[in-house]
Amino acid sequence: MLVNKYENGNDSIGFHADDERDLDPTIPITAVSLGQERPFIIKASKPPHHCLTIKLANSSLLTMNCPTNKKI
Repeated sequence: MLVNKYENGNDSIGFHADDERDLDPTIPITAVSLGQERPFIIKASKPPHHCLTIKLANSSLLTMNCPTNKKI
C-alpha cells in the first residue's frame, strides 16, 4: 500500500509509472481518493501522448488493470 497525502489544492505528483520491483503487473492497482475532488490524468506512453483526465471525487475508487499499470 502506498498513501499520498496532499496538504492543499496546489499539491500533486507528476506523471510517473508504478515500477516498483515487487509489483506484479497482472494484479490491478487501485486508487482511493478521499477529500477534495482531484484530476487523475493518464498519459499514453507513446506518441502522440494523448491524455485522459478523470475527476476523482471524495470517496471514489479507481482500478487500473494491465497494461495501464505497467511501465513501457
